[in-house]
Amino acid sequence: MGEHGQRWIRFPRGVALAVVAWAAVSSALLQGLLFRYGSVDLDDLDYRNQAGALRHGHITLSAATHTPYFVPYLTGVHDGRIVFTHQPLWPAFIAVFDLVHAPTELVVAASAALFAVAACVLVSELFDDTPLATVTLAFVALSPMVVVQSGTLLGYLPTLTLGVATTALVLRAVRRPRRSLAAAAGFVGGLLVFNRPFDAVLFVVPLLVYAVAVRRRIPLGSMIGWAALGAAVPVGVLLAYNAAVMGSVATFPYTVHPQDTIGFGLRASFGPTGFHFGLPQAWAGLVHNTGQAVRWTAGGVVGLGLAVVGLVANRHNPRLWTVASWVLLFPAGYFFFWTTWNIANFGLIGPLGPLYYLPSLAALAILAGAGAVAVWRWNRIGAGAVLVAALVLSALTFQSSWSTNRSTLDANRSSARLLDRPPVTPRLVITPPSFPGDPYLREQNPPDLVGPVLYAMSPSMTETLGLLESRPGVQAYRVESLKPFNGVFGPSATRLTPTRVEQAPEVRVTLRFRAPAREASFPISAYCRTADTGGAPRQVALTPVDGAYTVTWSITPAGVSTDGTSCPLPSGPATQLAVGFWESGNGSVGHGSYEYRYAVRTDGTSSVSLLVPGEPWRRYVFPGDKVAESNEDLTGVLTAQVGAG
Repeated sequence: MGEHGQRWIRFPRGVALAVVAWAAVSSALLQGLLFRYGSVDLDDLDYRNQAGALRHGHITLSAATHTPYFVPYLTGVHDGRIVFTHQPLWPAFIAVFDLVHAPTELVVAASAALFAVAACVLVSELFDDTPLATVTLAFVALSPMVVVQSGTLLGYLPTLTLGVATTALVLRAVRRPRRSLAAAAGFVGGLLVFNRPFDAVLFVVPLLVYAVAVRRRIPLGSMIGWAALGAAVPVGVLLAYNAAVMGSVATFPYTVHPQDTIGFGLRASFGPTGFHFGLPQAWAGLVHNTGQAVRWTAGGVVGLGLAVVGLVANRHNPRLWTVASWVLLFPAGYFFFWTTWNIANFGLIGPLGPLYYLPSLAALAILAGAGAVAVWRWNRIGAGAVLVAALVLSALTFQSSWSTNRSTLDANRSSARLLDRPPVTPRLVITPPSFPGDPYLREQNPPDLVGPVLYAMSPSMTETLGLLESRPGVQAYRVESLKPFNGVFGPSATRLTPTRVEQAPEVRVTLRFRAPAREASFPISAYCRTADTGGAPRQVALTPVDGAYTVTWSITPAGVSTDGTSCPLPSGPATQLAVGFWESGNGSVGHGSYEYRYAVRTDGTSSVSLLVPGEPWRRYVFPGDKVAESNEDLTGVLTAQVGAG
């Protein structure tokens, strides 16, 4: 014990270096091969956005410049400022690497290496037995949950690193009472509070219990005082950050979304609506997460059995119990937090593991390693078989995660390649919302919105018109998802469409329509209608020339033109204009219609603004007059040319 008292690690230095190297290299490879475009959990996008803001010296952004088109993911608005809901410690770590233009692989490698160092110190404090400490460290380093999380930009592994380091320093300070160790433990613990306050409570509680239990061996009051002194700086920065962002030292940024909190009630990541989270949902989240935790344990169900053996074999080791308590503390603490249920509903556990139980799984890995040594010393042949089974189960979990994350990578990579396709710079790429009511942009912009490529989110054509009117002259593209012609029940294909605003006293839209065989036997009429007239159209009966119908609509301010193919518009906010063809003998529905929908605005006297091109839509009528509309590619059936009159 005397020699151990002077050493930070209990095993040969080469073992520690090998584990650190493994953590750094494996995390960098996973980032490059699997998580280069993010993960299925979009929190990593939020960390990237926040890191970008911090790199440019901003802790918040202007709501006036970013809403409604450029709102970063998962942010909120407070006092006219865009607020990032996550604590800034991990984004600041990323920002440091961004400042020197280091690749993301280096960010995760550094983070994983720091975790490996912390794990080396912790297992050395837990066990005086060198083989036991070595095997335990190997189980932690090879834990599927730790390996997968190390390759992402999510903040769960950095939180675990701070929790592990705080625990190791406290255990060492208790074993060798020194003011410097207590202050160091307090400083790292303060960083843990700054980074994730709720997790900090769960990590610190068992340490306080342990310190009180051994208080007769240490000057407890003095050690707590030095720990508090060490924590003063990071906690002080935390309080100053809260005050700067939210106006109060006691108000954390995540409260900008009041429903994203602990406890039962209406819960949501943003907005006034959400899900009811009560006891049934909490229980369902617990069951699902703990069930998946068995699979994600180092060694799977075999590892879980080894963990029980390890705890029993080392039951007289009080230091080990501080870590073993994580197995129950984190599921118990997060039982009351709605996101454990939420990640189960959104399928995040399969590819990434039970995120909020990462400390529990790290503790199980330590216990499983201790159990493996106990079994080995009892029966080496049996232990060999057990270890092989544990390794196979961990490999199967990792392979399943790899496969699912690979699918996400392929989708994200295809999207990124689509958005990067136009060679023109500067350019503005406009994306649709991920779902109705989603206020967030799912791409990363410079915080000052100045750069060769900007991304915007617009939920409708009329809002896109407003966006482009506010940025005249910009080369814009919009993301469209169109079904193939006649593909109302088929999948959509995504494309990038150059988009502009045609502005003139008169805008002319010339349509050329070749009726498919099904409609060719019906009388065909051209129509022009706007949303603010309740859909009542101006209609012109036509006869085909060489099998094609052609009409030119003149879009003007109201009162300027009154001929049969004019479509006068009153002044007011942007509205939707539809021009197309249908069978005139069958009412406003007919047997089908084909149209382009445009966003349009007029000042009422001298100017019309039209967003070009329009969106192609087809209306189907099924037996029983059931109507369905489909956003279809109408190339070859209906074409439109737009220009100033």
